[in-house]
Amino acid sequence: MKSRAKVGALAAVVLMAPALGFLAASPAGAAASGPVVTAVNPVAAPSVTSSTASTTTPGGTTVTITGSNFTGATAVHFGSAAASGVTVVSNTTITATTPTITNSIGNTVDVTVTTGGGTSATSVNDEFTYPYNYTSASAFPEPSISLAASSPSALTGGSITLTANAPNDVGPSPDYGLSIVDVTNAAAPVAVGHIPAGKTVSASVSESAAQTRRYVAAYDACTVYPSPCPPGALETPVANDGGVSTPVTVAWSTPATPPVTGGYRLVASDGGIFSFNAPYYGSTGAMSLNAPIVGMAADPTTGGYWLVASDGGIFSFNAPYYGSTGAMHLNAPIVGMAEDPKTGGYWLVASDGGIFSFNAPFDGSTGAIALNKPIVGMTNDPGAG
Repeated sequence: MKSRAKVGALAAVVLMAPALGFLAASPAGAAASGPVVTAVNPVAAPSVTSSTASTTTPGGTTVTITGSNFTGATAVHFGSAAASGVTVVSNTTITATTPTITNSIGNTVDVTVTTGGGTSATSVNDEFTYPYNYTSASAFPEPSISLAASSPSALTGGSITLTANAPNDVGPSPDYGLSIVDVTNAAAPVAVGHIPAGKTVSASVSESAAQTRRYVAAYDACTVYPSPCPPGALETPVANDGGVSTPVTVAWSTPATPPVTGGYRLVASDGGIFSFNAPYYGSTGAMSLNAPIVGMAADPTTGGYWLVASDGGIFSFNAPYYGSTGAMHLNAPIVGMAEDPKTGGYWLVASDGGIFSFNAPFDGSTGAIALNKPIVGMTNDPGAG
């Protein structure tokens, strides 16, 4: 009884916790939220033709910046250069004139807004691309290079092909080759394709996360390929030089996932499914089973589900099949399963606590431990997997 009294007292303290939240309220006069840039229009300046090479590109383009918390803006920067003609139209709109910048690989810069609340964080939504100011109308022997993508976008995990073409063989030129360079990170651009001589180079590119990547093709000094090109690896601009392509942007997106319904499903021992505010993809209710169904799990990627029988047989409905124990001799029957939120695979558990992993990591089991009672179920850790 004494122990129970202590538990009850502790519970009372926990129930009072919400009252403490009142003391944590933000004091009056808290700092205002910082500015956020969500779009820049246009996203690139008109092309420039020059008969004289330069290491800089002039500005002069009027740009409209949209976002939030712009009231009281004190500065707008294109990369590290301050814009001129800044006008705060409203709390969500600013107009500004682009400044002159120093040429860099890709010539793409982040547009940031500074207010009393701080400076906007950078993202792919605030980027502006300058043309190169050393593309000559009579460029010889290095006309401008073209760069094309097999598709403007692809799903994460997929790939697209980039192809660069130069009218002249780069071999006879004083350059060091033709490269396709990922310029998203201007501080450490990466060459994804390179040839020391020839007119064409192709490269297959992919991303492991959903994000935007920008590429250019150039006559360059990327002799360290496939290592990252050091900043400034493009050749030094010279008169009548036209050795950089127009940037190409590839968008990477995650596969569409079904909407979260907040519903649930029940499964009977014959595999009959009962759905409540959750989509139905099928069942084993009409099948003759070798062993009864003892559990199910939802596929975190497709929204489908798996059923598992006591012999470890797996039945997939709108979900990938990764394997089963249906053909194995088990020391104890399967009693449950759980999905791996990180890999999309699943685990099975037997009544002795033995774990069977399918496209999911093995983190341990009680298969070798003498249990006082049999295991009857399992669940995953959504954070650690």
